[in-house]
Amino acid sequence: MNALSLRCLLIAALLFPFYASAQEVVPGKVKGKARVKTSPAYPSYELISKAWDAYNEKDYIRAIALANQCVKDYTVIAREQQTGLREIPVPEMANDYWALNDVATALYIRGLSLEKRHDTMSARMVYGELIKKYPFAQCWDEKDYYWSVAGAAKDRIQCIDMNIDYGDYKSSTLTGRAWDSLKQGRVMAADAYANKCIQLYSEKAVEQQLSLRDFPSAGLEWEYWALNDVGTCLYIKGKALDSLGRKAESDKAFQDILGRFPYAQCWDNSGGWFWKIADAARKLLYKNKEL
Repeated sequence: MNALSLRCLLIAALLFPFYASAQEVVPGKVKGKARVKTSPAYPSYELISKAWDAYNEKDYIRAIALANQCVKDYTVIAREQQTGLREIPVPEMANDYWALNDVATALYIRGLSLEKRHDTMSARMVYGELIKKYPFAQCWDEKDYYWSVAGAAKDRIQCIDMNIDYGDYKSSTLTGRAWDSLKQGRVMAADAYANKCIQLYSEKAVEQQLSLRDFPSAGLEWEYWALNDVGTCLYIKGKALDSLGRKAESDKAFQDILGRFPYAQCWDNSGGWFWKIADAARKLLYKNKEL
């Protein structure tokens, strides 16, 4: 072996460890192949946590900056994880799609912050991007459940377009805003609030209805909150649709009360008592049939 060949072998031996370390991969796989190591300044969950904190503290510029950093650092991995899905993962597997969830949540926080800064057009564009790119992303709630980020983004677009706000999504909030909108003559808004309450709480309302054989005893009515709020929202929905001349849909809402939620009751703030929603629905249903 001549001197030149020996020098080449020595150089190769020195360079090989460097090449091997450059190919190092982190544990876990994406789409069946190892993920090349990256080195962002902060983990995605930390950026999201800080972004939520900034948003809740009304520091919307900082919230946007943190959200943007998360999107910048983790979009490649998020897109890979989204591409491998055909539906929303079951809760037990949600954490396997951490980048997808965090990037989508970052976009959602950016949209919310832009809304707070009265830039609804930009917010709407962000929500649209989220829905298109990350339809299967989820966000963990401190109440220990996951919610669809794309679903929430669709709600925000609806709220922007209709000038409504679902607030904290509690059944009492949605029902109260449905009533207020109906009284104000904003029947489409009333229908939207009512539909959202029905969508979110019908399952619980059915469970409470099936536990009853008669109306709850005096003083126990509040324990059947979902039944009462869903029944009330069906009643509001029926009245709203009736005022729009959509009689068949209005009748369907009243029939749902009679058939599915006959023991629902509604609290009267002015009188301080509960009234039976089925009785009121029956009167309006028969009135429509007479017409």
